[in-house]
Amino acid sequence: MQVTDKSKSFYKGFWQVADPKIWVASTVPMVVGVLLSVSYAKEFRLFWMVLAFVGVYLIEIGKNAINECVDYISGADRYVDTEHRTPFSGGKKTIVDGLLTVNQSAWIGVVTMALAAVIGIVFVLFREPKVIWVGLAGFFLAIIYSLP
Repeated sequence: MQVTDKSKSFYKGFWQVADPKIWVASTVPMVVGVLLSVSYAKEFRLFWMVLAFVGVYLIEIGKNAINECVDYISGADRYVDTEHRTPFSGGKKTIVDGLLTVNQSAWIGVVTMALAAVIGIVFVLFREPKVIWVGLAGFFLAIIYSLP
């Protein structure tokens, strides 16, 4: 299978939207939560920890992708010239730079948020039903974070 320029652009755009360096902001509180949980319950379950981390990172990606769409459609990204760009001036710029289309960014947002929701449902059904309220709050806050 040959990798085309379009596929390279998509993967580069996806990586830019994912922005793993920002995940530290989610990873640190999760690690603290794991440590508190282990010290309280005296047990550690790697599977559930990894699943929780994956779910949170999927929400991060989805939030960023939705933000890309909103910033582009609202004009926030289109009207910041290259000279005045900063990491805080309108998102990741994947659509403006032509790495992703609005459609691709929207699909990334929908798919990653849906996968995160599935992980949340697995937690509710097989681990702890009470976590549903925390999950729903986080899910909706991630979505409304970007909306005008």
